[in-house]
Amino acid sequence: MVIKDTTFITSVADEKGFLKSDKPIIAVAGKSNVGKSTFINMLANKNKLAKTSNTPGRTRLVNYFDFGDFILADLPGYGFAQVSKAEKDKWARLMESFFANTLVQHTFSLIDIRHDPTADDYQMINYLYHFHLPFTLIATKPIS
Repeated sequence: MVIKDTTFITSVADEKGFLKSDKPIIAVAGKSNVGKSTFINMLANKNKLAKTSNTPGRTRLVNYFDFGDFILADLPGYGFAQVSKAEKDKWARLMESFFANTLVQHTFSLIDIRHDPTADDYQMINYLYHFHLPFTLIATKPIS
């Protein structure tokens, strides 16, 4: 598949805004600062489609991108982020609601290869296994 044109669609804060589409929806999940936005930009062959940041926790909503043949949903990161516990809990509820209310065809689950998987990484993978959601594990971050 050749991805030729990608566009940002919208950002949503709750299940009322979750996108319904005839196109397959692919989710991008991973802990905060694992490189989800960089991964999306690499797939799109665009440097600034998804906003990147060195500060964990910048993605706070579900961001949707049109990749032509499919829709990509960028989910908020889990785990470490410089935000309150209440904000982290809000993100967790948003992600759980997203998977419960969206027909996700596949999930790219990103893991930072420089470190052992965290308890949050294992929890995400176990969640995907438990609900029989197809996924691909993707190792990110260069090894120095």
